[in-house]
Order: sequence, then structure tokens, then C-alpha cells
Amino acid sequence: MVFKYATIFIIIFFCIVGIGAINSYNKELTWDTTEKALDNAYRNVTLALNTKNLSPNIDGTIIRIVYKIVDATTYVIIETAKVAGKLAIENPQINFKLILWLLLIGLILTVALPLLKISVIIGILIIDIYHHFKEKKILQKLREKHEK
Repeated sequence: MVFKYATIFIIIFFCIVGIGAINSYNKELTWDTTEKALDNAYRNVTLALNTKNLSPNIDGTIIRIVYKIVDATTYVIIETAKVAGKLAIENPQINFKLILWLLLIGLILTVALPLLKISVIIGILIIDIYHHFKEKKILQKLREKHEK
């Protein structure tokens, strides 16, 4: 799940950096600012995962292992974002707005399709209940007619 969110983050980051690079006339300044921001983000995450004050017992060891996994995952995500940012700055011919719209449509569809399925099921249930009560009324009328 983390990698899905990381992929979405990297795609959005790629498009935003690309749109920013198209509108900027100094591409090196844009890249320097982007790289510094990514380095600062990684430094902040690393500082938050400080393991110096943890006890040497089993709980501290497990927490250290989890922190190292989170740190490695964050490092990979930041380095991938750097590559994506550099590609976005070097390739202004890519239609970044189209990619963002397609990503937005994809995200909306991931929510809309299950909602559509649920609404179809509820609709079928309502229609079935309606037909059930209609048949009950018809059967009641036939019983009354047959008894007379």
C-alpha cells in the first residue's frame, strides 16, 4: 500500500515539477530548489526516526528494525522523486496537465466504480422488493376473487 501511495506521489511530483519548469526560464534554479527541498524532506524524516534513545531490549530492537525499513523506503522514494524531477525538467515536451487529469480520473474511478456497483445492487434490490409486493397484491386479489 505504501508503494501505491509513493507511486501516486511521484507521478504528481513529476507533473508539478514539469509544469513549474515549463513556466520558469531558469531550469537549473528550479532543479536546485527541487533537490534542496527533497534533501530537506529526507533529513527531516531521518531526524524523526532517531534510534539513539531506544533501549537495547527486544522492543527497542524491533523498533530499530522498523525505523530502518521506513528510512530505506523513504530514501528510495526520495531518490526516485529526484530522478522524476530531473526527467520532468529536461523534457518540457511532455503534456503534464494531461497526465494530471488522467491521474485524477483514475483516482475518481477507483471510488466511483465500487459506488456504481453498490448502487446497481441497491437498485436491483429495490426493484425486487417492489415486484414482490406487487405480486403479493395480485395474489391477494386472486384469492379474494376465488373465495367469492
